[in-house]
Amino acid sequence: MARHKRRRLRPRSQGRKLSPPARRHRLRAAISAVVIGASATIVASLVLAGGRHLTPLVASSPGALSVNAAWGPLGGCNAAYGWVFPGAPSRLPAPGELQGIDGWAKRYGGVPASGNSVLVTLQGLGAHTVIITAVRVVVTRRSPPPPVATYAKVLQGCGGGITPNYFRVNLDREPVTVEAITGAEAGVGLLPPVPLPHKVSQAEPEVWYVQPITTNCTCSWVGYIEWTSDGTSGTTEFSDDGQPFRTASPVKATAVTDSFAGGWSPVTIPQEKEWIAGGNAVNVGTAH
Repeated sequence: MARHKRRRLRPRSQGRKLSPPARRHRLRAAISAVVIGASATIVASLVLAGGRHLTPLVASSPGALSVNAAWGPLGGCNAAYGWVFPGAPSRLPAPGELQGIDGWAKRYGGVPASGNSVLVTLQGLGAHTVIITAVRVVVTRRSPPPPVATYAKVLQGCGGGITPNYFRVNLDREPVTVEAITGAEAGVGLLPPVPLPHKVSQAEPEVWYVQPITTNCTCSWVGYIEWTSDGTSGTTEFSDDGQPFRTASPVKATAVTDSFAGGWSPVTIPQEKEWIAGGNAVNVGTAH
């Protein structure tokens, strides 16, 4: 009777030996995963006071600079000026729960009114110190204000604990101008303008209130931050979750505010002097 030879099975833990190039490739992949994970953790940790997250953007350069941008609160807070909606107030339902106020504004075609601020958070990653050299804004589309419109300001609560730097963007000028301006914070007082160049790091992130103003357009725009770090330089775009920000002039709109009774009450449209924090201004960049 023929005897069958038993085949010895190799323990799974031993596995197939990798060639030196394959081992190096696997090691590089593992290191990259760790670095990317660490960068994502830093970006994800940037949260506004009150629990509002900023919309994350891709880091400008691996291991150098993180830039995040989102509209600040548009109702009732410091530097908050509501929306401009197409049509008359009678066609605009009052908002319900304030937690869904951004969705309400989007549903009825609201565009952030002139004077609202975009909150831009900048942070150096790792041990890098990043020097911000200029801020530019480019208008990608310009159209006249709608002939019939509603300017609506809705009161709501504010976050706290942020001491930002203030920048004003004049969308009506060609080229568009960007200026560091004096700001004001409750409990802090006046904040002097911060001229560029200016440095940020991982230990010292900054929040900027970037305030676009216009009296004669509904404008789409994108911002750019020019920077240097460790002998290299670059430009980082900031936008509204990958799309241009939009800002509308309320000068032709009927101004109302929430009456808290399911309707609207008349209100005065802010004048240009109210859109500007005022005080000294330092030019920090213009569109090319």
